[in-house]
Amino acid sequence: MSRWRTRASWALWQLSCRKDARQFEAALQDPESAQVAQLHSILAHAEGSQWARSHKIDGNTSIEAFRERAPIQERGAFAQWTDRIIRGESNVLTNGTVDRLVPTSGTTGHSKLIPMNRESRREFSIAVNLWLHECLRTCPSIRLGQVYIATSPALDFETGKSAVPIGFAEDTAYLGRIERRVLNQLLAVPTKVSRLRGADWRNTTRDYLTRAKDLRFLSLWHPGYLEALFDADEIRSLQTQWKDLALISCWSDGSCAPAANHLMEFFPQAKHQAKGLWLTEGAITVPWKSRCPLALSSGFFEFETESGDIKLAHQLDSGAVYRPILTNHAGLYRYRLGDLVRVESFVDKTPSLRWIGRADQIVDICGEKLSDAQVAEALKVAGWEGLALLSPVSGAHPPHYRCHVEQGTDSFPHDAFEAALRRNPHYAWARDMKQLAAIEVHEIPTDRLRAISKYGVGHEKGIHLSQELEKDE
Repeated sequence: MSRWRTRASWALWQLSCRKDARQFEAALQDPESAQVAQLHSILAHAEGSQWARSHKIDGNTSIEAFRERAPIQERGAFAQWTDRIIRGESNVLTNGTVDRLVPTSGTTGHSKLIPMNRESRREFSIAVNLWLHECLRTCPSIRLGQVYIATSPALDFETGKSAVPIGFAEDTAYLGRIERRVLNQLLAVPTKVSRLRGADWRNTTRDYLTRAKDLRFLSLWHPGYLEALFDADEIRSLQTQWKDLALISCWSDGSCAPAANHLMEFFPQAKHQAKGLWLTEGAITVPWKSRCPLALSSGFFEFETESGDIKLAHQLDSGAVYRPILTNHAGLYRYRLGDLVRVESFVDKTPSLRWIGRADQIVDICGEKLSDAQVAEALKVAGWEGLALLSPVSGAHPPHYRCHVEQGTDSFPHDAFEAALRRNPHYAWARDMKQLAAIEVHEIPTDRLRAISKYGVGHEKGIHLSQELEKDE
C-alpha cells in the first residue's frame, strides 16, 4: 500500500473515533451520571426478557431497585440462562438476538459461555475506538505504517447441539463497519489468517511478519506472544527490519510485568502502552492519558470490597482494592468477575484501575486461567491420586507451571496430565504457541508439601493451586 493510502486509512479511522472520544471525555468528568445512563440503556434492552420478568425489572428501574431485585451472579450459576439459549429459547437475557456464545477459560471444570450480541459488540467497539484514539494521540507516527494486531488461531470446542454458534468471533466482529474496512488496509497480517489452525496459523503469521517492512505499531495481549512466534535470535533480526516500530501495546500489570519489560528490551525505540484490563466478558478499563480509567461506556460497574460492601464507580477510594461486578448489554447482570483491581489514581473524577491478580482459586500466566477444579479433574483423568500442587513459574522464558508432588512416589503421569489440561483450549493454544513450556514436575518431602498447601484451597484428594508457592521456595 502507498504511504498516502496508509495515512488516509489511519485518518479515516481516527475520524470515526472522535465521537466516542468526546463522549468519553465528558463522562470522565461525571462518572455517576454516565453510569446511570449506561444502566438505563442496558435495562431498556433487557425489558421483556425472561430474566427481566423473573426479577421484575424494566427500563425505568432505578439503580437502587436494580441492586435490590437482581442478585449478584456467580459464574457457575449463569449457566442456567445460557443453557436456555443453547436450547433455542428466545429473549432469555435480553430482547435481542444472541449472535453466539463465546467460551471463557473457565474457573471450574468447563469453560463458561458468554453471550455476544450486536449491542455488546458495540460496547467493545467503543473501547477499541478509545484505545486507538489514545494510541494515535500518544504516538502519531504510527499512522505512517502498518499495524500488527495479535490474533489467536481458530480453536475447536466440544459444543454438542446448540441453537446458536459457540466459539470465538473474529476480532473484526468487535469493530464498527468503517473501522473493519479501514483496518484491513492497515494490517501487516490480514484477518483471514485467524481462520487457520495450529501450525498453519503459526507459519503463516510468521511469514507475513518477517515480510513486514514498515511496521510501526505492535498490539499484543500477553507480552510473551512475540517470543512464542520467534526465538530470541529471530526477534533480534526483526529489530533492524522493524527499526521504525513506534508503539507496543500489551498487558503489563500483575504477573505480566516481567515479560513486558523483557519485550521492550528488544525494541527500546518504541513507546510502551499498558493495554489495561480486557476480558471475554467486556472491557473493564481503557488506556487514556497514560492511565487506565474505567471503561464507562462499556458496561455498568459495581465494586466489591474485601468485607463484601458494594460500591459504585464514583464511590471508590484511592489505593483500595476491589473485585469488579459487571452488567452489560449482552445479558450479564451483576456478574461477579474473577479479578482484583487497585485504584491507582483518577482521570478527572473517574478511577484509574490497575489489575493486580485473580480473586478466585486460579493460576494464570498468559490467559489460560487454570482453575483448581480443572487441575483436579486433569489429575483424576491422568490417574494420579496422590497429593499435588501446581504453581506458576512466570519469571522463566518461556514461563511454565511446576507440579509439586510427594517425594518418593511412583512416576508422575506427566504426558497424561498435560493431555488432560489441554481440554482447556486456552492452555492448549498457549502450549502450541510455545507461550508456555511443558509442565515441570518437582518432588518435595510430603510434610513440606502439606505445609505449603495452606496457600491453596483443598479438594477431597488434597489437590491445590498456588500463586504463592514460589515465594515460599
